[in-house]
Amino acid sequence: MNPVAKYSGKFNKAVTHRDRKNDYKRKAKHSKKGDEMSDTYWAGKGKYPNTQQALHALIPCMGSVERPYKNKMLERYRKACNKYYRLYNDGDFNIGAARIFKIEQPSMYRYPRWMNGRSFRDEFYTLVEDAINTIIEAAAQEQGIELS
Repeated sequence: MNPVAKYSGKFNKAVTHRDRKNDYKRKAKHSKKGDEMSDTYWAGKGKYPNTQQALHALIPCMGSVERPYKNKMLERYRKACNKYYRLYNDGDFNIGAARIFKIEQPSMYRYPRWMNGRSFRDEFYTLVEDAINTIIEAAAQEQGIELS
């Protein structure tokens, strides 16, 4: 009898580790308590989902938008989307992101380094959601897209 085949269903550590590692529901930074994350674009329930999809269709896969000097708000939306992704996926928020979202002193909302889990307090995520809504409104107005 092959001992590897006998226990292969129980002890497949490579697959088990990979599945646990990529299970984002288990990670503290991706699981907010209660209803705090329900109204975010990251959860797929933002304020303007149809407008966001229409704007996203105008953005190229790589690089800046066509004529960024004419489409300033669309370019700002493109940059904000990249920074938004970095914040929710990796927990990054640097000075460039603070400039795009127009949030002063983002370090004020940061948890101490010794605390495990998410990097920022809930008020910070609310500020980011309000800022991305404002950016979407401005880009939609610039492109002539109806808010919905």
